[in-house]
Amino acid sequence: MANSQRTDVPVSVENPAAAVLAQFGGLSGWAFEAAIRYEAAPPGTPISIETIRELLGVGTHIARRVLQELTDAGIAVAKRLRDSATGRLLGRLTEWSGPRAVRGAPEAGSPSAPKTPPTAGPEPDPAVRALELLRSLADVDERLAFKERELLTLVPFVQARFTAGATDDEVFRELTDDLPPPSRELKTGLLHFRLTRTPPPPTAPVIPAQSRRPRLVECADCGRPGPDLVPGDLCRHCRSGTAPVPLDGFARAKRLMQLADLPL
Repeated sequence: MANSQRTDVPVSVENPAAAVLAQFGGLSGWAFEAAIRYEAAPPGTPISIETIRELLGVGTHIARRVLQELTDAGIAVAKRLRDSATGRLLGRLTEWSGPRAVRGAPEAGSPSAPKTPPTAGPEPDPAVRALELLRSLADVDERLAFKERELLTLVPFVQARFTAGATDDEVFRELTDDLPPPSRELKTGLLHFRLTRTPPPPTAPVIPAQSRRPRLVECADCGRPGPDLVPGDLCRHCRSGTAPVPLDGFARAKRLMQLADLPL
């Protein structure tokens, strides 16, 4: 494919190849071909390493290099995904921002189209939402860049998690946290297991028991302290008439310190 293409002539944005050439003529051969092929792909096709592998028929190493070149040129925009609650970085989501974004725009010198206020679009299809999440897993670990037909088998299980109330961040973390060591190959069975296992019930926070010393109350008659007395009560000895000789001040203080486990 020739790399010396003229980029200083007006071209119609209705021609995907010409639009890519006019705006991004400085791309290398692989990246230029990937941009043209992606522009002709169905709308909604993800821009990822796996997509580039399928479009060009190349390996992961070249596909990663092409995606990096498209990102550096501004054709693909990488957005960081963060946990909305903790701010923790979850991964990257790469989106296409090339000529497809300007398709149908007015030609240079033509009157601009009237501006209309943006309207809220329809809710995304749950299946599309699930598939996009599964595609984004490869941004965390390239071992999760499975083929499209393999990801489609997991879509119903991701949808079931959404129906159960799980958010995109929660499902993303569950599928990407604590992966096996890099030396091990990953299969879709790992994702299937994590999507179908029953999550453990939330455990109540453990509150450590506080050791409380019993309150010491003195006998109303002999003055002996005891933990089982109430104010104005008599100790066992006084109630039974077998009370010993009342303690003097020093003996009473010594007895209190012994009951309170204080050093003498």
